[in-house]
Amino acid sequence: MGFIVFFLTFLFFLQIIISSIFKSNISRKEFIYLLLLNATDLLLIVGFVISFSLKAPVIISKFLIYFSFFNYSLFFYLYSKLLKNSREKGAKIVLIVLAIFPLFIIFLGDIFGKIFLIVVAVLIPLSSFIILFGKRNYSSKKISSLLYLLTINEIFRLFINIILVYQLFYEPLVHLWLLLFSFTLKTLTLFVIVEINNKITTNKHLLGILDHINSTKLLNTTFSEHPDAVVITDTNKKIIYLNPKAAKMTGYTEKEVIGQSPKMFSSNLTPRSTYQNLYASLATNQTWSGEFINKKKSGEIFIEHAKIVSIKDVNDKVIYYMAIKTDISKEKVYLKRLEYLSKHDDLTGLFRRGTFINLVEENLLTNLSVNKYFISIDIDNFKNINDLYGHMTGDDALILFSKTVNEIFIDNSYICRFGGDEFALYIYDKTVNEINDLFKQLFEKLALTPVKTSNNEIYISVSVGANMIDNSDSFNTIYEKSDLLLYEAKKTPGSSIKKDF
Repeated sequence: MGFIVFFLTFLFFLQIIISSIFKSNISRKEFIYLLLLNATDLLLIVGFVISFSLKAPVIISKFLIYFSFFNYSLFFYLYSKLLKNSREKGAKIVLIVLAIFPLFIIFLGDIFGKIFLIVVAVLIPLSSFIILFGKRNYSSKKISSLLYLLTINEIFRLFINIILVYQLFYEPLVHLWLLLFSFTLKTLTLFVIVEINNKITTNKHLLGILDHINSTKLLNTTFSEHPDAVVITDTNKKIIYLNPKAAKMTGYTEKEVIGQSPKMFSSNLTPRSTYQNLYASLATNQTWSGEFINKKKSGEIFIEHAKIVSIKDVNDKVIYYMAIKTDISKEKVYLKRLEYLSKHDDLTGLFRRGTFINLVEENLLTNLSVNKYFISIDIDNFKNINDLYGHMTGDDALILFSKTVNEIFIDNSYICRFGGDEFALYIYDKTVNEINDLFKQLFEKLALTPVKTSNNEIYISVSVGANMIDNSDSFNTIYEKSDLLLYEAKKTPGSSIKKDF
């Protein structure tokens, strides 16, 4: 008697351990139901053993056996849900069958006789066989094999219970070990249910793959070989995992970052608003994506794009945060360069025409009360420079002139390569004397700074047309006025300027 109780208790705790594996895959409510059904099953079997030992009235044994069947029917229905069985109506029918039929067998079996017991003993397992083996579209052979094992195990367990009922009516109850055997088979059932549940909660397209590789190994391989950095933290924002790509990207080893906060990567250059937006998204369990300006172990600053998601359990509770990150520093430099080239001439670095016109028109609207000037400039005889010395020398002349203009017209001005050897300047908030002095400096510096060729030096001169802007004029009118003045300036040899102020 003592051994039986010990063995049953051992199996019960084993069932609890196996059931606990479900915690990550089923809801808290389902887990509690599972534990309660396990405990009830144990109490019923222990009660049956005690009633047998004390030679209690048969009616007590009948009630205990019936409630054992009824508890089994509840188990069966819960199993069906845990196995994600889509035939909800069929599962409920079997629940009713397994709950009602034993009532007739146990309390009216002696009236209907042995044949009735035998027929029912066949029909009940058959109904469970049908519900377990409805049409299923699993791509995993392992799941199919486990389902066969589960069905055979459950049918066998039902037959054992039927045998116990049969003995209750027609034979002395001498095979008490069958109760222990049935309880042992139930432990095996729990184990198989856990295995199947773990598999069917996986993406159905991965099931075939998992027939050939352990899911843990697959997950490890996926993270290890992932082209992006992957960092996982717990709900206390402490790092619990980083993949090799993350270690390489930051320069830290796994040992150095595990248990640390992701703040260790901070450069203090990321805008505060970025973190505020991040925390607001995580607080509402939303996926967040954005950019961080972080710092590597070496001190090097880099920019990373991060996507951070909340990982939840089956009870919809956040348990981890996963960040998938990519170093986009090179891309940022490239995009910045593209943006620069979209606004600046790639040879001289001066504004392109479209950007220049936009800046001028914007400034005209915001600086109504100050003097404003528009200047058109051409390099004299530029075609001859190209023809005599080649286009490379011509490019050097353009670069020299652009550099010189940039050095002199430092503030309150926009400078543009309008096209070819034609340049334009927009200057604001300067007096006429200041403008005259700036162009005097330009002419003098050009006269002293040659364009060097392999065996010669070329001094360039420019023609300038400058007019003071009337606020009522459009850009086209402003440009045409300076262009006419430029045409007049070209009639004078050497650097010269024609202006209307």
